[in-house]
Amino acid sequence: MLNLDRIQKNERLMRAMFGLSIKQFNELVDVFDRNYEKAIDAERAARGCVRKKGGGQKARLSTPSLKLSFILIYLKCYPTYDVQAVLFDLDAGNCCDWVKRLLPVLESTLGEKQVLPVRKICSVDEFLQHFPGEKDLLIDATERRTQRSSNNKTQRKHFSGKQRAHTRKNIAASNPEKKILFLNPTKAGHYHDKKNV
Repeated sequence: MLNLDRIQKNERLMRAMFGLSIKQFNELVDVFDRNYEKAIDAERAARGCVRKKGGGQKARLSTPSLKLSFILIYLKCYPTYDVQAVLFDLDAGNCCDWVKRLLPVLESTLGEKQVLPVRKICSVDEFLQHFPGEKDLLIDATERRTQRSSNNKTQRKHFSGKQRAHTRKNIAASNPEKKILFLNPTKAGHYHDKKNV
């Protein structure tokens, strides 16, 4: 199992494992915990739970920092569920459940902290409305290889003639300080970059 206490006391390890500084991680934990509790309360209300909150079996990911560490490592390193299970002393099936539960919580947390990139901008005026102080932009497309699908129709859609491989594409716009301001929805590899905007 990971020694999270050691990681959370070392700035270099924090950046390597989570992509965040110690200060950023600590600021995120409080908002993440609040959003997690809201999500759990909503889930309990939807199921019509009668039992008092806190009853039942105790979770292995018991603290907010452990939950946040789990989902950040999953997103940064993208290990298989088996590897994630070994790192956090869980079963692979439990890892899948935790990822499904924690991803929306992290997304709402990052949205609340206003650090999520915008997904769709239709005009220059709309861009200036979202980012009034930005003058310089770096715009580039990224193409990531993906596994070839066994379905013939799907595999054709993802084949990129430029890369001669099966890929998925995104266009990102960032400022010179490397903050991503815009990230378009992911497209299949055969789309031309200009069509992705």
